[in-house]
Amino acid sequence: MTMTLIVELQSQAYQIDLNSALDISIPIRFDEPQVNHFGAPRATSTPLTVGSYVGSTLKGASCNADQLSITPHCNGTHTECAGHIINESLSVYETLDNTLCLAQLITVQPVLANESDDSYIPQKEGNDLIISQSMLVDAIDQAGDSLLSQNVEALIIRVLPNTKEKTTYAYSQDNQAAFFSCEAMSYLSRLKITHLLVDLPSLDRMYDEGLLSNHHCWWNIPQRKNSGLVSTANADALLHRTVTELIYVDETILDGIFLLNLQVPSIQSDAVPSRPLLFPIQAIRRSPINI
Repeated sequence: MTMTLIVELQSQAYQIDLNSALDISIPIRFDEPQVNHFGAPRATSTPLTVGSYVGSTLKGASCNADQLSITPHCNGTHTECAGHIINESLSVYETLDNTLCLAQLITVQPVLANESDDSYIPQKEGNDLIISQSMLVDAIDQAGDSLLSQNVEALIIRVLPNTKEKTTYAYSQDNQAAFFSCEAMSYLSRLKITHLLVDLPSLDRMYDEGLLSNHHCWWNIPQRKNSGLVSTANADALLHRTVTELIYVDETILDGIFLLNLQVPSIQSDAVPSRPLLFPIQAIRRSPINI
């Protein structure tokens, strides 16, 4: 059965084929190579064992019952809330109240740190790969005025090169990913968007002295001086925002506007595995409805 959704935004009607979802999450497959960040243990699945009962039909049980072990921040696509950096209990499912919204996809090519005048906290190093403010401005300018509209609530950033290896890459001290400069993140934070989705393991450099400066900037939380201090959200904090990391946007998906369905489980945690789905949208003419 084909399901079509028609929505109207600022007097323009759009048609959305609900059967054409594009999954930009990285699946976690327990018996195959996995994407990994920070040297965390692999995500695992083992049969539930209670006394003599072993939850596996291969071991004679009447059904399968698995126990899962996963570190959302490091094993696969995940969505974070500001609870990630503050000494306050804040969960993603309590923060995320608009799981269906318009999203803009852009693509950028990072540069070596010494090729950009942008800065970072702590100080950037010569072999760092930086996503600068200017490249974001250029990409968003090419996208038109969509992000200036209050209708677009999410920005999806695809970073080149964009190979399939991203879905199983082990990010480590010797294999660090690109990250945003302070100026780039400040620019993104000023945009009227609620959700930021990236195909990187983190907004920040992997080894950043525990400062997480870009995370603080995104949620507008005062920057702590060192990793031993507690970050505190004030009245200006943007606690309604989310960050989704370790997505993978296939090269066949072109930059543009999509309907985003950001699916998360109701688990009490500052980060949870997530499944962002994109639906292509098409502007159409629609006759006014008289009521």
